[in-house]
Amino acid sequence: MFDNSAASLPIAEKLLKLGGDPNVMLDDETLFDRVDFDIVFGAVEQEDREKYSAWVKYWFLLMGYGGRCSNGIDAVNFVNGFTYDIFKEYKKLDFNIDFSQKEWVMHIFLRENGEEVAFL
Repeated sequence: MFDNSAASLPIAEKLLKLGGDPNVMLDDETLFDRVDFDIVFGAVEQEDREKYSAWVKYWFLLMGYGGRCSNGIDAVNFVNGFTYDIFKEYKKLDFNIDFSQKEWVMHIFLRENGEEVAFL
């Protein structure tokens, strides 16, 4: 469904808008769990920032259309009253990863004004 490139994002968006299930089972895990895992563990390496960024945007889309971790843990923490709906507007979002003392935090913000919407 997704080839990990920015060009595939509009296709994924159309599929989700038409009722695609971001929590569909793929072998022994859900699509969302697989992407979420790759986001979390890929944050440290980010060998190819462009591909990682496309993957993060895809993760945003999945969350915007109901993608949730099967273990019940929220993938992100929202601030300033934002909700999962903001992720449907993935084109308006960007992210930054801060590393400090073996820990990292992903800040998700609006490109337009830098307002933080969520963090991981």
